[in-house]
Amino acid sequence: MGNAAAFGGGLPPGISGTNDRCALIVSNLNPERVDEDKLFNLFSIYGNIIRIKPDHALVQMGDGFQAELAVHFLKGAMLFGKHLEVNFSKHPNITTGADTHEYLNSNLNRFNRNAAKNYRYCCSPTKMIHISTLP
Repeated sequence: MGNAAAFGGGLPPGISGTNDRCALIVSNLNPERVDEDKLFNLFSIYGNIIRIKPDHALVQMGDGFQAELAVHFLKGAMLFGKHLEVNFSKHPNITTGADTHEYLNSNLNRFNRNAAKNYRYCCSPTKMIHISTLP
């Protein structure tokens, strides 16, 4: 399925669907309140996370389309009182190291199955929380 098909035939304004860079650099974070788990939770709305290097605030997404969605929807978003800066990294991938957290095989990545359904929920962060499938 093409990227546009996941959005009902048309991509959101400003999304080209042709980006091939997967690594993102995130700045203007509150270091006392943001760690790799919070970065994973925030970025996994837009695609699978391959790895995160928290000391440099680098996030590697599953593919370039997912990275483009994250940049589009998270740039300027408010997180713990600071406006996020999210940009494509000059590095194509994050190299694995002692301070790198791997998520490639994590069952928390929600785009491994039924990705088209998950793309429907991509939007900028809001103050509203959505809870589903409660018993």
